[in-house]
Amino acid sequence: MKSFFIAGLSLIIGQAALAQSQSRETFFTDKTLTVLIPTPPGGGYDLYTRLYARYIGEHIPGRPNVVAQNRPGASGFVMAQWLYNGAPKDGLTVGMPPQNAPTEEVLGNPAARFKSAEFGWIGRLNSNIPTHYLWHTHPARSIEDAKRFEILSGADAPMSTQGLPPKLMNLLIGTKFRVVSGYGGGAKVRLAVEGGEIHAGVAPAALLRSELADWLSDGKIRILVQYGPNRHPSFLETPAAPELATNDEDRRVINFFVADSAVGRSIAAPPGVPNERMLVLRQAFAKMITDNSFMSETAKRNIEIDPLSGEELQSLVGEMVSLPPPIADRARSIVKTLQQNQ
Repeated sequence: MKSFFIAGLSLIIGQAALAQSQSRETFFTDKTLTVLIPTPPGGGYDLYTRLYARYIGEHIPGRPNVVAQNRPGASGFVMAQWLYNGAPKDGLTVGMPPQNAPTEEVLGNPAARFKSAEFGWIGRLNSNIPTHYLWHTHPARSIEDAKRFEILSGADAPMSTQGLPPKLMNLLIGTKFRVVSGYGGGAKVRLAVEGGEIHAGVAPAALLRSELADWLSDGKIRILVQYGPNRHPSFLETPAAPELATNDEDRRVINFFVADSAVGRSIAAPPGVPNERMLVLRQAFAKMITDNSFMSETAKRNIEIDPLSGEELQSLVGEMVSLPPPIADRARSIVKTLQQNQ
């Protein structure tokens, strides 16, 4: 009798596994996967999200139709809020939250009405390490020189990723950056730098390696510091901001502010997507990243790819929002101080 029970149980388990496998294979068939972009057309978020939308469908069992949609607003937080609170939780809607979503959640930004660690993180296409570049005619040669010479640094907004990090450096390591905001984007900052109106700006390392590669090769700019937790492989001679701290607490605070560069351009699903569908989406991402046609396209277009798995990304975001209370409180205090002085 016992052997019949075991045989029957094995049959049931086998049938359940088969049914689950078939469910994975058939769920996305004849469906449409909607991929949401947090910004208007153009720019890095649009580029990487559309790249994902172009290639991911052929790696998902059932080969669903894939549609990319721009849903801009509030620096990407309109899309992130809807993905968290309003999007269907069936695995057919994903998006690219702004990389500073976890940071702004901790800082208490009222636009961050979500819990970043509860998103189903699928994978990162690229990290996004901002670099602080300086035009070659300025006498400063290094970040240490920035403590002696005033440097006019352009930004789109006072507390953006172009405006906040230089102010943080002033406060914590004693540099003399004077942030000039209101340029309306990195491209306008670069024009102002080239025209001699200001001395410096902040731009992603990937942009310097692609569109601005001639600035580097011709010696038109120097890289003073990188606003990421680690040095970018292409700029190993330039310090990452946390390295410049003079004590452990300052180092942890700086690391918190620059850690969002490790989130970079990442795809996430709403909370509550069934585990088996999350597994399918993560496996498809892993296959896409190593697909020959994908790699050929990104190489041809000089698009930097620095992937991270969904599991690693989930852990990273969890660590970012689990900041020890004293460090989180100091980070909020710093933001308040910088806002008051802007």
